[in-house]
Amino acid sequence: LARLPEVRVWRCSHTGGHRFAPTAITLPIGRAWAWADVDLLTRVLERTAHVPDLVPHDRGAVALPMWAQPVERELFLQQGWDWLEAEIVDVVVDVDHSGRTAHVELQWRMADGAAWSAVADVVTTRVVPVLVCGEPPEAATKSSLELEVTNLVVAGSDRP
Repeated sequence: LARLPEVRVWRCSHTGGHRFAPTAITLPIGRAWAWADVDLLTRVLERTAHVPDLVPHDRGAVALPMWAQPVERELFLQQGWDWLEAEIVDVVVDVDHSGRTAHVELQWRMADGAAWSAVADVVTTRVVPVLVCGEPPEAATKSSLELEVTNLVVAGSDRP
């Protein structure tokens, strides 16, 4: 990252998600990246990476609820780098009684003022144990959900 003198890098001991380590959070946007290395972060900061190539690394916008993050990630995939200039103005998450699926609604404005919205269903595809450092996997007492977007519908206007 030395060739990007305007970028400041801080180290911290933990951002969570050991199975995604090393992670990075780009600020001020607040987007988390998994399995980060210098090449990935350089391409992200310069916005030169092909966005579909980033999907395995993109953990989402940290300010959003867990169920909205995969929807927002899908919108980033569809919209490309312009998405990072969008302002999310409303998020509604309705988790079903089982705690395994949710209906998500997002509303945002693009930098040009155009208003957009998306509705999607988000489903759990896998429950992954959260391992405890130095302990066997069966000692895990917490778990993390892997989520997938289904039925995404995007609607927008061409004026503010």
